[in-house]
Amino acid sequence: MSPSRLVHVVATDAHEGPVYVPGEDALYFTSVPRRNSAHPVVAVRRLALDGHRFPLEADRIETVREDANVANGMALDREGRLVVCEQGTLSRPAAITRDGETLASHLNGRPLNSPNDVVVKSDGSIWFTDPSYGWLQGFRPEPAIADHVLRLDPDTGEVEVVAVGFDKPNGLCFSPDERVLY
Repeated sequence: MSPSRLVHVVATDAHEGPVYVPGEDALYFTSVPRRNSAHPVVAVRRLALDGHRFPLEADRIETVREDANVANGMALDREGRLVVCEQGTLSRPAAITRDGETLASHLNGRPLNSPNDVVVKSDGSIWFTDPSYGWLQGFRPEPAIADHVLRLDPDTGEVEVVAVGFDKPNGLCFSPDERVLY
């Protein structure tokens, strides 16, 4: 086994949500937020990789969605579709989306805060953090719910609270056997 090494891949504005798609040999990511007069603008971008050849040219990066509703964390579902945490704005609701379709935007009839990070379990359930960063940063309304870790059943659309008592929950992953959520 060769030793690990740090290699420059490409210069870009990557910020959050890196997702590698093996079938495309591509890396999806969200951009660093750019401020406009109303809200931050975040793009979803795609970097076409080329095996182990590095560094790559900047033209290998394409914008998939220019204004992605302040997208942050992303993951792939079991079918390889992109699941995105959209933090929302003052005029657009926060949501969990998949390939642009809203899967969830509310918990018990109240709007989500600012979905931040997401993982998809092998059973297809979508687990995500919902801190109130958007309100603290001035681009979302005052929260109607507390900061939680939530679970979305993609078959029924039901969203349930799975963990409470966190101050700005951020980042999620399962243990290899999926019995522990970190």
